[in-house]
Amino acid sequence: MIKLKKYNKILQLIKLLDINDKKKFLLIVVLSLLQSLLDTASIALFVPFINMISNPNIIHSNYVMNVIYSFFGFTSDISFIIAVGVFIIGFYFLRAIYTLLYQMQVQKYVYGLVDYFIKNLFSKFIQTPYSDYLNQSPSYFNNMIVGYPESIAQLVSNALNFCTQMFTLISIYVILMFIDFKITIIMTSLLLCIVYAVNKYLLPYLKNYGTKANSFRIKLLKELQKQIGNFKLLKLLQERDILTRGFFTVCKETNHNLASYYAIQNLPRIILECVGFIILIFIIILNIIITHDLKESIGVLTMFGLAFYKLLPSINNISNSFNQMIFLTPVIENIQDELEKKYPEYGNQDIKFNESITLRSIYFKYSSSLKDTLSDINLEIKRGDKVGFIGESGSGKSTLLDVLMGIYYPAHGSIYVDNIKLDSTNLNSWKSKIGYIPQNIYLFDGTLAENIAYGHEVNQERVIECLKIANIYKFFEEKNGINTLIGEGGINISGGQKQRVGIARALYTNPEILILDESTSALDSETESFIMDEIYRIGENKTLLIIAHRLSTLNRCNVVVKMLSGSIVEIDRI
Repeated sequence: MIKLKKYNKILQLIKLLDINDKKKFLLIVVLSLLQSLLDTASIALFVPFINMISNPNIIHSNYVMNVIYSFFGFTSDISFIIAVGVFIIGFYFLRAIYTLLYQMQVQKYVYGLVDYFIKNLFSKFIQTPYSDYLNQSPSYFNNMIVGYPESIAQLVSNALNFCTQMFTLISIYVILMFIDFKITIIMTSLLLCIVYAVNKYLLPYLKNYGTKANSFRIKLLKELQKQIGNFKLLKLLQERDILTRGFFTVCKETNHNLASYYAIQNLPRIILECVGFIILIFIIILNIIITHDLKESIGVLTMFGLAFYKLLPSINNISNSFNQMIFLTPVIENIQDELEKKYPEYGNQDIKFNESITLRSIYFKYSSSLKDTLSDINLEIKRGDKVGFIGESGSGKSTLLDVLMGIYYPAHGSIYVDNIKLDSTNLNSWKSKIGYIPQNIYLFDGTLAENIAYGHEVNQERVIECLKIANIYKFFEEKNGINTLIGEGGINISGGQKQRVGIARALYTNPEILILDESTSALDSETESFIMDEIYRIGENKTLLIIAHRLSTLNRCNVVVKMLSGSIVEIDRI
C-alpha cells in the first residue's frame, strides 16, 4: 500500500508536468512511439534480407516480395537483393537522423521543464516567510532551487525512455508472436521471471540508497558551506585535522552510498545479458530439435537473434529507468511539497506616511522560543523623527524593527500608519517606503552598480547619485566607476566602504524611512563617526530608526527608546 502511494506521487507529478505543457508532452510521446516503430522496423527489415541471401527462391514464393519484384520490373534476383540492401541502408541512415532530431526535441522539452521548475521554486523561495528561512540551511535552498530540478530532468528523461523502450518491446514481441508463438511464449515466461526476481529484491535497496544518498549530499554541501563561510578563520588554524576529518567522513559516506547504488544498478543488466543469451542458445537448440532443418531455421534464428540484440538493452533500459524513478522519489516528493506550500499573498494597495507610525500592544514570539520576544510594545513614531533604540543584546531591538518593517508578523497587536492598519492589502506599499542597512552587508560577486540596484533595474544616473550621497563615488571613480567588480562578500573593498555601499543601496529607491540595525558596530569610532555624519545628513528629511550600542551614535536622535527583555522600559523625547 505504501509503495502504491509512492508511485502515485510520481504519477501526480508527471500529470502536473503534462498540464504545464500538454501539447509538447503529447508531441514527445508521439515522437517516442514513432522512434520505437522505427527501431522495430530496423529489425523486421533485416530478416527478409537475410532470407533472400540464404534462399533467393523466397523472392518469388513470397507474395509481397514477388509483387514488389514485378512492380519495379526487376529482371534478376541479384539486382533485387542489391536494391533491397540499398533501401535498408537508406532506411538506417534516415532512422539515425530522426533519432538525433528526436533526442534534441526530448532534451529541449526536459530542460524547458527544468527552467520552469527553477523559476517556480525560486518564486516560492522569495515568498518564504523569514521565520521559515531561518529554520533552513542555505544548502537546503541551493539543493531545492538548483539541484532538485535536475532530478526532474532525470525523472522525465527516464519516463520518456521507459515509454519508448516499452513501445519497442511490445512491437518486437508482436512480430515474434507471428513468427513463432511457442518459442516466444517460452522466452517471455523466462524473461519475466528473471525481471520480476531482479526488481523484487533490488528495488528496496535502490530506494534505501536513494534516500540515504540524498540526505548525505545535503549534509556534504552543508559541511562544505561551513568551511567556505569561515575560510578566513580557517586560514588562521594551525591544526586542521578536525575540519578535514569531519568533511572527509561525510564525503566518504556520501560516495559509499552512491557507489553501492550504481553497483546494484548495473546488476540487472549483467543478469539479463547472461540469462538472455542462455535463452537464445536454448531457442536455437530447441528449433533444431523440432525442425531438423538448419536451412529453414536461418530466418527464424536471425529474427530471434536480432530481437534479443534489441530486447536485452530495452529490458535493461526499462529496468534502469524504473529504478531511477524510484531512486528519485524522495527528491520529487520534496519538490512537490515545496510547490504545494501556500504563502500569504500581499496586495499593492497604496498607503501614505504623512504623520506617524503607531505600534499598539505588539507581541511576538519565535517558534523555537518558550517566551515572548516582544511583549506589549506601544510606540508612536512621527514622520521626520530620528529614533534610537538601545538595550542589551537579546532585548528585542532588532526583532522590533523586523516587525515594524513587515518581515515578521506580530502574534498580537497591530501597526498603524496614519491611522491605517498595516495588513496583507498594503504591506508591499509599506515595504517600498523603507531603506534598510543591516549590520552585515552582503555584497555579491558582481559590479558596483548591480550591487546597489539589487532587486531593481540598473539606472546608472541614480547609482552615481546614490554613491555621491553616500560620499563614496570618488573612490570608485578612480577604479572602474560603477562597473568596478566588488568580489564575493565585498572582498575587494574595506569595511567602511562596504557600509557606504550599503547606504547607497538603501537610498536607491529614495525611501521615506531609513533603518540602521547596528550598521556601524563593527567599525572603529572614527570611521563610525564619519559614516553617521553622512547618515544624519542624508536622513535630514527622512525618518531614521537606528539601533546602536554606542550612545554617541545616537547623539542627534530626538527620541531614544530603551528596551529590556522584549519590553520598552523608557522613552526619552528631546
